Amino acid sequence: MLILMLGVFLAIGVLRLPLQAVLLVAIPLSIGVTYGVRRKVAV
Repeated sequence: MLILMLGVFLAIGVLRLPLQAVLLVAIPLSIGVTYGVRRKVAV
């Protein structure tokens, strides 16, 4: 999860990409990663 946060920071702060575009990708990606990790742990 820390890697995703670092990627968002780099995309917005360093690459100067628009906040809305970055979050439009980052939020569903974060939900998917969390779902996958929690599902793997439960099995």
